[in-house]
Amino acid sequence: QSAIPAMRVAALPAAMQYPEEGIHLVINALQDPAKQVQWTAYLLLRHYILWENRADLKVILALRSFNPWRLFSCLHSFKAHDAEISDLALSPDGNVLVSSSHDKTLKVWNAYTGDLLHTLTGHSDWVSTVAITPDNKRAISGSMDRTIKIWNLKTGSLLRIITGHANFVKSLSISPDGTKLLCGGVDRILQLWELATGKLLQTFTGHVNSINTVAFNGDGTLIASGSADGTIQVWHLPTGQLYATFGGHHSAVVQVRFTGNGKYLISGSHDKIIGLWDLETGQLKHQFIGHLGEVDTLCLSLDGTTIFSGGKDQTVKIWDLRTRRLKHSLTGHDSSVFSLVSSSDGQQIFSGSADGIIKIWGVE
Repeated sequence: QSAIPAMRVAALPAAMQYPEEGIHLVINALQDPAKQVQWTAYLLLRHYILWENRADLKVILALRSFNPWRLFSCLHSFKAHDAEISDLALSPDGNVLVSSSHDKTLKVWNAYTGDLLHTLTGHSDWVSTVAITPDNKRAISGSMDRTIKIWNLKTGSLLRIITGHANFVKSLSISPDGTKLLCGGVDRILQLWELATGKLLQTFTGHVNSINTVAFNGDGTLIASGSADGTIQVWHLPTGQLYATFGGHHSAVVQVRFTGNGKYLISGSHDKIIGLWDLETGQLKHQFIGHLGEVDTLCLSLDGTTIFSGGKDQTVKIWDLRTRRLKHSLTGHDSSVFSLVSSSDGQQIFSGSADGIIKIWGVE
């Protein structure tokens, strides 16, 4: 191996072509002094097992004993807003990050450089939530001013305003095919809109307190909402029938996400607990306990193996969904972490906090 880390990194993919000696070399690279070499070796071995379906025991054991998340540190930190960052959205292509804030603005950033591309103004009150369409072209925001606004990401121009909520819009989610918008808020009503026309398609009622979070599953056949009443409701589309109600949290539910395989729902709550719910049986399968304060945000890695969570204890925690263990805690924020998003390739995490700071985490 060369003494130069970059050359060692470059040599690893070629080594994977040799089943015995090469793979043994890549396994040894997990102990390399350079973090980038370790990280590259980990990604290659993981791809070998997960995507090439290789049942190689020595690789499986090496991965099981290796914790890649301890390699993560803060790569970049910057003041993004003059008030709390309420939400973050990353475009599916990974190029653009959008932040929403209680300063009534949204900001569009180059996700690689951190350069500000646009400031989106037009909301007359706190902007509480933001999402980006699957085609990477539009950002959609919800606000305390009771409106939903649709923006052109490339130009920063306002395309459409949707009104219909009687109160504060707290959360929104876009269907996987990009045709529908799901919204929830203080009026306790879940609304499903057609994005192209702004037409209201369906409403869902059942919560007795504010809806804090909404989500679609991977194929758009189920939607979920989490509420300040401590419950989670799951509805079937297009029938609109209630599929399940989960009531195991002891405080407000602030985030819900479906796992990629469609088997589970993940929830974060002010009771400091992250719940793992079996969608088929309705059972609470596991509670992830480790945050010292309220859980305010969570997201899942694209491959569905990792949960990232943040909250009042000012940390970002990384959990293994398979082993159900805490893998690492990222520290550095000086106030509550209210928003999280991970890149599709799993190589970066973006976090936003109450003091208007965005941090980008990864391997140096």
